[in-house]
Amino acid sequence: MPVPSTYNPEGISYQVQEVEAGGADATAITPNTFVANGHLGETISVVIINNFASVTIDKSVSATIVVPGQELNYDLVVQNTGALALGPVVVDDLLPSKITYVGYEIPGNAGTCSVDGANKPQRVTCTFAGPLAPGATLPTITLLVTVDNNISVGDSIVNQARVRGTYTPEFSLPSDARLTLAEDDSLSCVPTENEVCDLSAAVGVTVGVAAPTTTVAATTTTTEVASQAPTTTVAIELPKTGSGSTSTTLWIAFLLLAVGITATAATRPKRTI
Repeated sequence: MPVPSTYNPEGISYQVQEVEAGGADATAITPNTFVANGHLGETISVVIINNFASVTIDKSVSATIVVPGQELNYDLVVQNTGALALGPVVVDDLLPSKITYVGYEIPGNAGTCSVDGANKPQRVTCTFAGPLAPGATLPTITLLVTVDNNISVGDSIVNQARVRGTYTPEFSLPSDARLTLAEDDSLSCVPTENEVCDLSAAVGVTVGVAAPTTTVAATTTTTEVASQAPTTTVAIELPKTGSGSTSTTLWIAFLLLAVGITATAATRPKRTI
C-alpha cells in the first residue's frame, strides 16, 4: 500500500503480513517497519497514520511575447498539499539577467518581498509568517518587472520560482534517516531537516518585434461662407405732386419712350418693297 512521504515523492510502500500466530493487537509503528499479531487466516484491522509534509508552487506570466521596455507580471501561487501545517513559508524567484525588478503585490499584506540588490540577476524573496494549514493556498504573489532595452528579437527569457516550508514532525526520525544538506546559491530543492520544497515549472517569454506606429495625416476642410454684406436697395424718389420739377419728370418720360421706340425699330426685320 503506497502512502505519501515527506522525503520520497513516490511514497513509501508498506507490506502487511502475519509473522506469527497470536492475538490481534494495535501496534504503534515507525515509517519503515511494523508488526501486527493475529491468527492465521484471521482478518485484522491495520491503521497507518503517516503525517507527511508537502508543498507546491505554480508560476505564470502575463504575456508570452514581449518587446524591449515592456512591463510583465509574474504570478506565484503556493499550496500546502501535505498533512502538516507549514510556517514560515518562503518563496524565491531568481529573475533572468535581462529582467529588472520593479515591485510586488500580495493581497491583504499577508507577506512581504525584498530584492537582494540592483546587480543582475536579481533574487526576490517573499516571506509568509504562516502557518499555512494543510490544503490551504497562500494569497497570490504578483511580481512586477520590466524587460531591459538591450535585448534582441528572438531572445528567450526563462526562469522558475521555489517555495520552502518548515514543519514540526509528529515524531523524530532516527539519526541515520535524517536528510540535511547545505543550501546552495541556485534555486534548487536541497533536502533539509523539517523542511519541504518545490520548484515551479520553468516559465518563458520570447522577445518579438514592436508593432509599427501608424501616423494618420490630418484632413483640412475648407468651408466657404457666403458674404454677409448688407444688400443696398436704391429707390428713386419721385417728385411730389404739384412740385416745380414736373416738367423735368415729363422730359425724362419722353426720353425713355423715345429710347424704347428706337430699340423696337432696330429689332424689327426689314421688308423689301
